[in-house]
Amino acid sequence: MVLPKFSEPVTAELGAALAEIRSRGLERVALVVPFTLTAADLGRLAAAPGVCWVGQRGTPDRRAGAPGGRLELVEDDGAGVPDGIRHIVFLGSWRALPPPLRLRARRLRVASLLCRVGGAWRHPPTAGHLLKAIYFKGLHPVLEPPLRTLRRVVRRVLPDPLVRLRRQARRLGGRGRPGLILAPTFPVPVAEIPTLLAVPGIAGLVLPYHQDLDRLGEQRIGIWTAESWTLPAEARRVYVLGRWRALTRWALVAAIERRLDLLAVSCGPAWLPVPLAPLRLYLKLRRYLPQPWLTERLFRRALGRAAPLPDFVPGRVVMVCGSLAPGGAERQVVNTLIGLKARGVADVRLLCDYLTPGQAARYDFYLPLLDRAGIPARPIAARGDQHKALPAAFRRAARRMPAHLAADIANLYLEFRELRPEVVHAFLDWSNVRAGMAAALAGVPRIVLSGRNVNPSHFALYQRYMDPIYRALAPLPPIRLVNNSEAGARDYEAWLRLPPGSIGVLRNGVDFAGSARAAPERIRAIRAELGIPAAGPLVGGVFRLFPEKRPMLWIDAAAEIARRNPAAYFAIWGQGVLEAELRRHVEACGLGDRLVLAGVTEDVLGALSALDVFLLTSFKEGTPNVVLEAQWVGTPVVATDAGGTAEALDPGRTGWIVDPPDPAALADQVCRVLEDRELAAATRAAGPDFVGARFGLGRMVDETLAEYGFGDGRRVR
Repeated sequence: MVLPKFSEPVTAELGAALAEIRSRGLERVALVVPFTLTAADLGRLAAAPGVCWVGQRGTPDRRAGAPGGRLELVEDDGAGVPDGIRHIVFLGSWRALPPPLRLRARRLRVASLLCRVGGAWRHPPTAGHLLKAIYFKGLHPVLEPPLRTLRRVVRRVLPDPLVRLRRQARRLGGRGRPGLILAPTFPVPVAEIPTLLAVPGIAGLVLPYHQDLDRLGEQRIGIWTAESWTLPAEARRVYVLGRWRALTRWALVAAIERRLDLLAVSCGPAWLPVPLAPLRLYLKLRRYLPQPWLTERLFRRALGRAAPLPDFVPGRVVMVCGSLAPGGAERQVVNTLIGLKARGVADVRLLCDYLTPGQAARYDFYLPLLDRAGIPARPIAARGDQHKALPAAFRRAARRMPAHLAADIANLYLEFRELRPEVVHAFLDWSNVRAGMAAALAGVPRIVLSGRNVNPSHFALYQRYMDPIYRALAPLPPIRLVNNSEAGARDYEAWLRLPPGSIGVLRNGVDFAGSARAAPERIRAIRAELGIPAAGPLVGGVFRLFPEKRPMLWIDAAAEIARRNPAAYFAIWGQGVLEAELRRHVEACGLGDRLVLAGVTEDVLGALSALDVFLLTSFKEGTPNVVLEAQWVGTPVVATDAGGTAEALDPGRTGWIVDPPDPAALADQVCRVLEDRELAAATRAAGPDFVGARFGLGRMVDETLAEYGFGDGRRVR
């Protein structure tokens, strides 16, 4: 069959289509034409902005170049429209639209499929369009007058939404319950926000996103969009005021993951609680249910073909970490930032998920150190409509990702596109997978992902998406995976099924210059604060009260030590989720008058100096900083065999590893050290030399610069 050449009506149709594309400002357009194009028509198409692919019925006679790229012309009825197309235009009536083209448009999830509908360019009609036409032309004229009257009556009876919001704020705030958040589903004027936040008892707001919220910079404000919910850090009880339909599945996910005490929706004068307990039970069981969609392939597709960042700022380093709460990893973040700046890398900064001051978790614990060093640190900005600014490949894949993960990656992507760093360096698995994906999408030239322990599948924080993301990122040229211990690096390689040597070792760096073992009078003062005699043997620990630290085993070992050495006392510095349970266990073991839970201390070296033995009972560790600190002040260490702990000791001289982790075996070693004064004196002399030689800050900074590719002095003054 011979197809006709362009006639005048056909030429007019092509011109109308190109005019429609220009008027709508469409880009990445595929044009499907049901006739053969001539060379003159190809010339018009080549000059048309936005058109990058043309499919026609008939054999093409040439290819035409388009400014800024190539205009591809193929024989196709629309079934072969390539990936990456955002809009499809069919030059013909909707009645002639080929079924393969409809199917391809659905699979590509294009933004629009346009064809002739009457005299206009529109989406092809569907059954929904027919029902709308029946309603608006038949039922609407009959129903609209009584509905309009009903709306007027309701507006007179019910107060203005903003008035209701003020009343509910005063009413709920007066109950005095902590972490109370109001989430109106209607727009709130910016001028009204400070008034609402000033109401006693109101800890924050969750508002529909608009650009003015970004300029406020208020950490007590969360945002919600059609695709995400972001809650303030102190949220415990959230009340949704307005349309219940705004309570999307993203809101439920955010409520469950933040472990809210209450999520309630307004229903007239009452509040209806959302049943979060059954949903939490499902999430607990979900760990054991198959999730076939969270695969390496999904995240590879999300990354797509990310182009390198062409205009990065040379020498700019952006670090990413969850917070600056008391912890060894957070301390290493601070050490690295300060060490880099001292070495001449002036453009360094830190982004955190949480930095809110005044919280029980002390998210800003180490922030004063950065402030004194002049290093900027701030929370990651929560952006509204994040996915609209991300690459199309990510937006498509994000529909199958956990909502909070997709939102976090989107926020970091926008940060990196704005900051344009040459290096992104993330710490800990939670930040690694998010910052790694976002930096790879943004085209950051160098991405360092730093593990601080053995792989996360050993811990409760593990998420099913972590290993697929790591495996998707590992082969990318900008990615560099490191760990702070040999044990941790080899464990990650086995977990991710990577070849041996794929993960480098970048040991912790500590700088105790100007710091040494506390003076005797300071030690006496610390013991006096704890109520412990100056001459009494003191066994202590400094660690987070979390399951991986095995604090119950620590107490069991302390009880055995107390049985053998009735003069011994015990002290633990730290905080965490197991504190209440730990106190009950202390009383059950009969140590209530001999063991002190001292909370968090800012003088870690002083606390360690006051000890006769430092005891650590973790079941997994990377390189525990507190072990290095204990050796620096000359305190003997007794620890379980946990990941990289053995690498952080000089066995038999500065510390001892006990395996298996049995309370009696731990007590044996601790009692041996307490009874041998000569051994304690030798440890006091050997500890600082060992730590300075193997874990010096200068060595760590040199190795970090080498990972960045700055070791040749290009970025270092």
